[in-house]
Amino acid sequence: RGKSRFSTQTRKNPEMTVPISCFWDDAKNAGSPHFPESDENWYFHPQQFIDHLNKVITPAEFNPYEGLDPLTISTGGIILKSRTQEFRSNPGFAPYNTDLSVSNGYEYKNLKYAYITCLFDIPRKFDNGNSDIHTGIDFGSWQKSVPIKSFIHGEVLECTWNGSKEKNSSGFGNMMLIKGDNGYLYLLAHLESFLITEGRIKPDDDIAMSGTTGNSSGYHLHLEIVKPFGNLSIETMYKIGADNQFTGWHSPEQRLNRFNPFDHDDKFHSYSGGKI
Repeated sequence: RGKSRFSTQTRKNPEMTVPISCFWDDAKNAGSPHFPESDENWYFHPQQFIDHLNKVITPAEFNPYEGLDPLTISTGGIILKSRTQEFRSNPGFAPYNTDLSVSNGYEYKNLKYAYITCLFDIPRKFDNGNSDIHTGIDFGSWQKSVPIKSFIHGEVLECTWNGSKEKNSSGFGNMMLIKGDNGYLYLLAHLESFLITEGRIKPDDDIAMSGTTGNSSGYHLHLEIVKPFGNLSIETMYKIGADNQFTGWHSPEQRLNRFNPFDHDDKFHSYSGGKI
């Protein structure tokens, strides 16, 4: 077993501070809902769409997407093969690094895709007594700003700042809202900058740079997926403005229609090995 894919960080907030060891203690709790019994070290590679990180690539060189690019994966007739279980959902976006010497991530051609620092639906108890859950996933980005690649077709709805500009310690900072052609809304938070600010996006596009703006203590991408329905529209889900300082932690009843980016009923393509 190699080094853990988890690192240590602490979120800073003037009202609540929670130590986040990136859930190493939870990872050691084998058999929990978020971690299987077989291993404690996880690999993530967007080309492989690992089922909620519950699948360890064993052996590591097994890659059903070897030699395929993101555009082919998102639009082509691929037959998926898994050693143990179905592949599930396309997370939509991920940071990547062209420096293959870094210790984290999973190599694919000349890119190394981001590692996970925080899973979806993980509970944490804050200093104020609240026990909230994480409503997205966090991708670490090697403590620097790196490009974020799209794996879906969609349209950029909004590129804006969320939180207090006077104190760079609240809200989501630079954030993007993207409506996927699959009907889902994608929120990307804590960005350093925007590479695309309007119009259409497609697989393999670099859309933004990862950052640490807003309520963040390290370079990473916080990604949420939402399915608007009924009266719960995009406008009511994310009311843009400085007075609405968003957070990636909510009580279970406030999770509303946020979906696990690794395990959702998407509308991409269905293959014999699962869905992407």
